[in-house]
Amino acid sequence: MRDKIFSPLVASVVLLAGFADLVRGGIHAAPLLLVLAYCVLIPGVILGPRERRGEAAAHPYGAAAVAALAVFGLYLLTLAPSTAMWDTSEYLAAAWTFGLPHPPGNPMFVIIGRAVALLPIAPTVAMRINLLAAAASAVSAGIWFLIVARAVRPWAPDRRVTWLVGGLGALVGATAFTVWNQSVVNEKVYTVSLVGMALCSWLMLRWSESPDAPGADRYLMLVAYLAGLGYANHMAGMLPVPAAGVLVLWRRPATLLRWRVLVACAGALVLGLTPFATQPIRSAHQPAINEGEPTACRGGFEWSCTLSKGTWDAFRYNLNREQYGKPDLSVRQAPFTAQVGMWWLYFKWQWFRDAEGAQAATQGVLAALFLVLGLAGALEHRRHDPVGFAYFGPLVFTLTIVLIWYLNFRYGASQAPGLDVPREVRDRDYFYLWSFSVWGPWVALGLAGIWRSLSGDGMRRAAFAAPVLAIGVLPLGLNWRDASRAGDYTTIAFARDLLNSVEPYGILITGGDNDTFPLWYAQEVEGIRRDVTVGVLSLMNTDWFARGLARRPVHPYDSAAGPAAYRDRTWPRPMTPPLKLSLEEVEALPPVQAVQQAVSFRHGPIDAVIDPRQLLKIQGTPVLERADLIFFRMVVDNWPQRPVYISRTTGDYAERMGMGAFVASQGLARKVVGPVTPSDSMVMVAGSGWMDVPRSAALWKEFRGPQALVDFGKWVDRPSVSTAFAYLLAGSELAEVLRTRGDSGSAAVMRQVESVARSVRLDNLLQPVAPPPPVEPGKSPGGG
Repeated sequence: MRDKIFSPLVASVVLLAGFADLVRGGIHAAPLLLVLAYCVLIPGVILGPRERRGEAAAHPYGAAAVAALAVFGLYLLTLAPSTAMWDTSEYLAAAWTFGLPHPPGNPMFVIIGRAVALLPIAPTVAMRINLLAAAASAVSAGIWFLIVARAVRPWAPDRRVTWLVGGLGALVGATAFTVWNQSVVNEKVYTVSLVGMALCSWLMLRWSESPDAPGADRYLMLVAYLAGLGYANHMAGMLPVPAAGVLVLWRRPATLLRWRVLVACAGALVLGLTPFATQPIRSAHQPAINEGEPTACRGGFEWSCTLSKGTWDAFRYNLNREQYGKPDLSVRQAPFTAQVGMWWLYFKWQWFRDAEGAQAATQGVLAALFLVLGLAGALEHRRHDPVGFAYFGPLVFTLTIVLIWYLNFRYGASQAPGLDVPREVRDRDYFYLWSFSVWGPWVALGLAGIWRSLSGDGMRRAAFAAPVLAIGVLPLGLNWRDASRAGDYTTIAFARDLLNSVEPYGILITGGDNDTFPLWYAQEVEGIRRDVTVGVLSLMNTDWFARGLARRPVHPYDSAAGPAAYRDRTWPRPMTPPLKLSLEEVEALPPVQAVQQAVSFRHGPIDAVIDPRQLLKIQGTPVLERADLIFFRMVVDNWPQRPVYISRTTGDYAERMGMGAFVASQGLARKVVGPVTPSDSMVMVAGSGWMDVPRSAALWKEFRGPQALVDFGKWVDRPSVSTAFAYLLAGSELAEVLRTRGDSGSAAVMRQVESVARSVRLDNLLQPVAPPPPVEPGKSPGGG
């Protein structure tokens, strides 16, 4: 029966059926069929029947499963119930829409994520995909258990000792801060990559046990296939390959001279890469999340354009991430010592995150301890399982030194804060998740070696020395508060509040990841305010995003689900896209336009003066970027018939575009209102601009973000804390304006602001807001 299910014919039929449904635009059967083919049937075909692979020593699979379930239980207790900042919302939305996240697009994750999102395993889409992250890391922990148990077995015939040390290895790797924090919310693809690496690791060790057994080469073929499949999830899928090569050279170097094996492994690798073929097909169907748009088809899927040079060029551009323009590896973005220093900073976080920075000395001591324990564990591994070390040692080296060099990061966002140097926009500890996870087994082996040395041959001494193993439990207790995301509704609340700050059918200009991706999730997954068009400054410089604006449909506004402030009138539904340009006109927009002197933007009563001193400079020349040109074009195409807003999280973008005098704050956004006449409703807030007081007060009463922030009670990631600061700014300004008017509501608003500030550790930033200056009737502030 097994041979019939795991036959090449069945796997081929299922795979082709998945692609056929994909071509038709299917997003339900296609991902399920593709997951079945890629993750079940094809591995089964490659591995073959048990009798064709030879027998190996027994391994404690049952105990490893218990360890994995225990880790999964831990992750369930601390699981995020919704989305989170940075790429979480982008990838959740991409999976749900069967779309394309940012280049290179991670097609295997999208396939798996979409399939999991369809399964009724949790009440929300976000929780389902978060469970995928938790399950992937838990399985990885179970595999680390097996690897540790294998290394301990030569000196620990008592299986209870094997289970104890194996469980410790699983626990330490699973509770390292970044591993834990990424395993309870699916921020991206890293935990799926981790389980791929773990599977490759175990398969290589299984091969090493009987490399000459009949069918043993199938393990190598499966590792090659998983490396290709892993690459289709994330480029890190190839990271186990160097360690696999070292192990083959160590154990059976003649294998590399057997051309049939090499050809079979190459074929398996290529087969694993075929999920990339889904990208041009799915992109041609124009999903809501279609980043990079790796297709030449502009009006739907057709074979002629899909198989064209234009699609190949677009696909290659997307795969190579050319959109980001990262320099060649020979051009170091920071000194290598600084890049190692970044890794060390994040290594210190793993064993005691200490997000508040109150116990830096303790954190440093623990990091040094766990570093030494890991190195001691490496020696134990080499002494008692030299074959296993021949694989695991090169793997750890690849995931640390080689990866640090290859990633070539600038200084970390939190690294050496006193230096004035180019920095990453956020902390990149998640790229080293694999490094921290594999360190866990070595820490466990190091602790076991110390325990064995202290125990000697006596059981009583062994029991007396056993508490030394409790060191491995420290990250569980020390990281729980900062790693847990249980009860975190802050991101979805912020997305709802920002979208609700925009009137029906409005156009909202946002800045980048954290004021954009949560909105995508809210709109595409939870159906919140899909009528709002989100234009992203950091993406409007690309051809593909601008084309998306020109094609975007107008979704109906649900007044019953919207804020009460918008129920006093009927909002006509626009019949045209927000950017009224043809696709040819969009692609003809210049990347930049030089501005040598002050220029005016005139539209109706708006007469904005753009000061070149406020603009981006390229080689000393001030320029308007394509994003700026599209912003002005959307104002011309839509205002005042359709409202246009700028998110307050973009900072002074309105002022840099000369529009500061023509926008007014409403909640978390600033609406283009044209020339303003001061009144009781419209007041000037010093340093911030005009505020629509009644609308801002009405929106604040319905905001969910402040309470969500207070309930969650922390904000660990400092580079994204500007999201929480948006509430402090909007709330404190509103409270001060209400106070100057003698409005009793001021105190309640300010209490909320102060509670939020304490929760996110920004209470030191609260300063009294200057009251609005008195304005004589008929005059503008400043005497103009």
